[in-house]
Amino acid sequence: RITEEERRRGLTKPEDLPWARRDHALFVCYGPYDSPRYACAVVVEHGIGGSRRGYGYLGRHLATHGVMSLHLQHVGSDRAVWGGNPFAVVGRLQAAAQEAEALARVRDLGFALDRLFAGPLGDAVDPARIVAAGHSYGANTTLLAA
Repeated sequence: RITEEERRRGLTKPEDLPWARRDHALFVCYGPYDSPRYACAVVVEHGIGGSRRGYGYLGRHLATHGVMSLHLQHVGSDRAVWGGNPFAVVGRLQAAAQEAEALARVRDLGFALDRLFAGPLGDAVDPARIVAAGHSYGANTTLLAA
């Protein structure tokens, strides 16, 4: 977030902040609560205009089979593109499809995985057994991250 002091100095765009201070992907994890040991994890990426909740049903299903899934939501290409002035939707979609946003999504993925491994579930996931899947622009994110 941009502080009041930074705004007074003329800093108005989040992309001007250092990477560590920018808004990052929001994410949710699904996993079996009764036996929290995971052999592998699946990263699920939404397409343009989607959210971390779009494939929640898949995360809940995977959890019943002992697989954790990490569902990201990328600020800049998430469901917010559909809000606001309907005449500006095309412009928001075009902005979401730019190279800078594609690369930011890959950094978001790394950020979320870093937080996962640094958190209480980090020891439960084998880093060599993570797979990624995505729909549409989410598939592009997984390919760029590979």
